[in-house]
Amino acid sequence: MRGDGFHAGPPFAALHYGDVMMGDESDPSAWLAELTRRPQWHAEAACRGMGSATFVLGRGANESIMARARAICSTCPVTVECLDYALADIDCVGVWGGTTAQERRATRAAVA
Repeated sequence: MRGDGFHAGPPFAALHYGDVMMGDESDPSAWLAELTRRPQWHAEAACRGMGSATFVLGRGANESIMARARAICSTCPVTVECLDYALADIDCVGVWGGTTAQERRATRAAVA
């Protein structure tokens, strides 16, 4: 492994964060489990256990659908952590921390 965190091994061999290797290179299922692990704060999220369809809105979603997702977020004890997570990952789609992807793009642009 190079010092920049790059691992030249086979795909799915390990997940690296900086110089820390996560997972066992001989066990692809351990690597996948680490990759799909939810953030620790998610255990306290109001949306935990709800289907993604509640929060991943299609183009042209009406206000009532959006309001339902935001209402769940408004009761959530980890909204700040959720929003921070979504702002840090430009690939997050749907409502995170009470915001849409479009709103998060605007927020990123405003602070850039």
